Amino acid sequence: MNQVGKAPIEQLPAGIIGNILHQLNRQSNVISRAGISAVMRCVRSLACTSKRMNLMVNHSQAVCMFLNSLAEKYRQPPENFAAVLNTKGASKWLWEYIQTNGDAQSYQAIQDIYDLAAEVLNEVQEENLHCNYYVARKGPDPFIYQTKQGFMLYIDKVPCYIATPFGQIEIYNGQSDGYLPFSISEVFIKKLEATFACNTLGKDGECAFEVFTQSNKIRKITKDDIKQISKEELEKKEGAQNVIVYGFQFARYNIKEIKRKKVPDVLWDNPGHSKRSYKAIKKIWQMLCSGENFGDN
Repeated sequence: MNQVGKAPIEQLPAGIIGNILHQLNRQSNVISRAGISAVMRCVRSLACTSKRMNLMVNHSQAVCMFLNSLAEKYRQPPENFAAVLNTKGASKWLWEYIQTNGDAQSYQAIQDIYDLAAEVLNEVQEENLHCNYYVARKGPDPFIYQTKQGFMLYIDKVPCYIATPFGQIEIYNGQSDGYLPFSISEVFIKKLEATFACNTLGKDGECAFEVFTQSNKIRKITKDDIKQISKEELEKKEGAQNVIVYGFQFARYNIKEIKRKKVPDVLWDNPGHSKRSYKAIKKIWQMLCSGENFGDN
């Protein structure tokens, strides 16, 4: 009787390899960073057994099954694990993922915001006005102001930050005396077509102020253009494009479109929901900055 030999594991289809990786993850009873590290070491070791095995472990189907298995078990976004795994297959999966989940579009929207910020500073120079602001362009801080989708502008005299799916993006850095920051904010808000999202007054004695005169151009604003507004007046400013500033908090503005391109409404994660990790966002940002097509690797 002829015996049927067992096929080497490396000869199995990618879907079965992916299921093996999924079962490898399920077999680990350790729900911790140590458990994640142990499973990933096993996967990397498996990929090193032969050239064929390396190809199969890095196959898109196998990688997708493994990352989704980790995401389900640890209740975190799959991109968190792709950044940690950091193999050729994981990088390819991550690149293809961010082309479809909105990250590539969000990244381009942020570059457009930087360009708008630079345009405003050019207008300041054209009016022979002096300020020490510059466009930050230093990338995101994933730890704060990370949205699930969409953008929100934060203003404290001058546009300071934007909440994004990557975390906080700084717009302007530096400082300027007098009321010029209000004019910069005014023109920036109008270029961005941002609208005021009413914050309630917080601390006792907190005040809100409005630049009640309006212009589409950089101008010299004086104290006569600014007035204090009551809580009742403040609530009526929802959706306006006027510059509003507070004493102890940022004024928030909704962003619906950027350079005539619509963007999703801002959506925040529920408290306790696992956000994208620092490592994942840094990896995604570096990929998008490089311009390299990791899908071809």
